[in-house]
Amino acid sequence: MKILRVVWNDAEVCEDRWTDIEEAKREAVQPVASCTTVGFLLAETAERLCLTLTDGVDCVGPYISIPKTCVVSVVEL
Repeated sequence: MKILRVVWNDAEVCEDRWTDIEEAKREAVQPVASCTTVGFLLAETAERLCLTLTDGVDCVGPYISIPKTCVVSVVEL
């Protein structure tokens, strides 16, 4: 499997409580968090990249599915 480094913008849930609307508005305009994931390319579709952290013999470890609309860059390692 190919090994990729994917930089992507994260969606986030900001609070787990009721929030004052002015506080929420201030938080809503903060920069988007940038994430970097390195892993084995498990699958690619028109909508997403799926990377696994571990390539086993007959199985894979945890995997992440990243929407392509969030992807900033992809580099094959």
